[in-house]
Amino acid sequence: MTDIQVPVLIVGGGGCGLTTSIALSNLGIKSLLIE
Repeated sequence: MTDIQVPVLIVGGGGCGLTTSIALSNLGIKSLLIE
């Protein structure tokens, strides 16, 4: 198993989670989205 380090963890892939993930990506902030 490997460790993944990101500044933001988003829990839930619904409308809010996906929108947050896209917004952070557009700002250059790495995130991890889990369902």
